[in-house]
Amino acid sequence: MDTRDILSGMLPIRICAGCETWLNATSIAMRRHVTAMDTALYLLRKKGDANYEERQREVSGWLVQSLQEAQSAWGAYCEHLKEHGLQCK
Repeated sequence: MDTRDILSGMLPIRICAGCETWLNATSIAMRRHVTAMDTALYLLRKKGDANYEERQREVSGWLVQSLQEAQSAWGAYCEHLKEHGLQCK
């Protein structure tokens, strides 16, 4: 089946400049969280280090914060999409 045939049968989805803004903000927050995860994994590979326990607590704090920021950005993006009749899962 040709892609044009599929697209012609779809309902039009209304988007706006805000969609791009919210998506960019969400994407940035997700990339920051990926970077935080990579950094955390790198720092926690050194298990024999005397400061491992302290580093683990510190990493956990800012890792949870970056995850919450990413989740918050995703939630805001989903709320915006509801204005267009779209639902996030």
